[in-house]
Amino acid sequence: MNWLDILIIVVTLFLGMLGLWRGAIKAVFGIVGLIGGIALAGHYYLP
Repeated sequence: MNWLDILIIVVTLFLGMLGLWRGAIKAVFGIVGLIGGIALAGHYYLP
């Protein structure tokens, strides 16, 4: 492998991890928002 192959592999891995991280953060905030919405709806529900 020459330096160009290594550079392409490193850039691909970096961008893949960055995309995975951003996707994981978006998923965690989505789940937290859903749970928070359910908790607030249960708290302020008028029977």
